[in-house]
Amino acid sequence: WFLDLARELEKTNEILINDCTPDCDLILCTSVSTQGKAWECHEKFPGIPIANYVWDLYEWCFTRPRAWEANYKKYGQLLKESKFIWCSSRATKNRVKEFYNLDSEVIYTFVPLFEYDTHDGGYIYQPLREQPDRDWGMLEEVCQEIGIRVVTHATPYERYQEVLADCSLIVSPLYEASTGSLSLIEGAYLGKPCLVSDSSYNGGTEYLPGVPTFKAGDKGDLKRKILEGVEMTKPSLGYSVKRMACEICSYISPQVGI
Repeated sequence: WFLDLARELEKTNEILINDCTPDCDLILCTSVSTQGKAWECHEKFPGIPIANYVWDLYEWCFTRPRAWEANYKKYGQLLKESKFIWCSSRATKNRVKEFYNLDSEVIYTFVPLFEYDTHDGGYIYQPLREQPDRDWGMLEEVCQEIGIRVVTHATPYERYQEVLADCSLIVSPLYEASTGSLSLIEGAYLGKPCLVSDSSYNGGTEYLPGVPTFKAGDKGDLKRKILEGVEMTKPSLGYSVKRMACEICSYISPQVGI
């Protein structure tokens, strides 16, 4: 769905996807997973400036990497050679500074909202993929103790929409989560209450200001908040793809002539 950003930028600029020509004004890398193509373009045309959008950057990527983990050392070098570094949240911006000693700017991503008939299915939705986060599994332990079902990271998209619309509560429990999960915004838009870890490396409180929180890593506090119940948080509707495209253009236009 991030191609929606390319389509929006294309309204005022010529965009090439996974390609580069000598007359390009900018190489935009939108994820660590696409750094290979960015390096290929950079090595072919070293004079074209690079911009990187850093979705997430976690401590465990360096200390407890998975077998298939991206090469974050090489990614750091790509960031060092970039003219622009934009991050999805202050949480990510802080990690970029800590791990690479690089300054960056925050551009909050757009969120594709949708309409859906909602119900209370009596379960908690945990939207994040399994990862070696220090707090992974804590929510499942708590819910097992109190007898509440947890549904984790539902796919495909059609099932995800139904699961989100029918949950009783959305919880972003991890110590590190760049945006907290965009499901927080989508769910809050549908009227679903949300609960987020108060870790400074969980961006959920940035994307959903005023959202109820529990103390990071505190199993007892998480249990109390779930049992007590949390109020719905009204989401901002300012996360449009047009807004994100305009922010990107506001950075690059004066400097590279786009």
